[in-house]
Amino acid sequence: MTIEKMCFVNPEDIKAIKISCVACGSSTLVSLGEATNLATIIERNCAVCGSATGFRRNTREWEELVLLGERLKQLPDTMKSRGITYSFRIECPTE
Repeated sequence: MTIEKMCFVNPEDIKAIKISCVACGSSTLVSLGEATNLATIIERNCAVCGSATGFRRNTREWEELVLLGERLKQLPDTMKSRGITYSFRIECPTE
């Protein structure tokens, strides 16, 4: 017998975006309610080790990441009162 476990998260369950430094592992949690702060945070160097993020204002990559934060914030309201629900499949915890 084969059993497959799948894990899903609903848009309304997404509350924040965690941004971590690859160099030192420090992280910042940005609430989706503060999505406007995301733009400022992603272009700053790491506050702990000073590593550059590589994101610069008004580049395509910067705009895409900021837009992702805004869309994630708006998605629950967009899906309310619709005839479907929407979930993201995620990696299941191994614990």
